[in-house]
Amino acid sequence: MMITGALIAGCTVLVLSGLIFWANPRRPTNRAVVVCSLNVAAWLLSIHFMVSVSVEEGLPWMRLTTAIGALIPFYLWVVKETISNQVFSRKDILKKGKVGYSHVRCCA
Repeated sequence: MMITGALIAGCTVLVLSGLIFWANPRRPTNRAVVVCSLNVAAWLLSIHFMVSVSVEEGLPWMRLTTAIGALIPFYLWVVKETISNQVFSRKDILKKGKVGYSHVRCCA
């Protein structure tokens, strides 16, 4: 098995997210950061598998890496919302995400 920088970084992020959650699992900010870090760890580990396999086997890993990486901005938004509002319920996040840009008015 080949050891890559993505494997080391992914395992490090997993350990750190476990420590963050262990520090205070009831705090909403800790839970949001852990969810975001788990997404980053999954992204890094999929990068590791993408570069560790042959070229023919790498395409599904590249697709998975892209799909996981596309979720990173959403999880960063969840962390931002949790820090600013101290809210981390799925219902509130989905409600805020559904509103979108309805509060922005255009000057005509």
